Amino acid sequence: MKAIITRTTGSAPVMNIESRNIPQKRDGTSLVRIHWASINQLSNTIRTGAFSDTPFPLVLGNEGSGIIEESDIFAKGTRVAVYGGGQLGITEDGMFQEWVVVDNRRIMALPDSITLDEGAALTVNYLTA
Repeated sequence: MKAIITRTTGSAPVMNIESRNIPQKRDGTSLVRIHWASINQLSNTIRTGAFSDTPFPLVLGNEGSGIIEESDIFAKGTRVAVYGGGQLGITEDGMFQEWVVVDNRRIMALPDSITLDEGAALTVNYLTA
């Protein structure tokens, strides 16, 4: 799979597209094939180096949407929004990759009335706006 890896921060951060293995689902998590990942102020703050406790290299992206591929609680094919909370894209690899393993408590099934595009911005960007 492809992932955008941030290696260093600052006014000119080093970010590269790299190939990685698809992550493996663990107990209490779901494997999500990412459809959209939003860019928000949090990712920019981390990218510029203003978050001091963030480990690098890191895949940024704190919110997104996608399709469940493997889960204990969601059916395969369920459309979901993902909220990374204080981990994804901050202390753990986030949404700027094709597949992500997410704690089940951070996933919301999307109703048919909300598109994957809308769902990607639902948890952080919508509230910020």
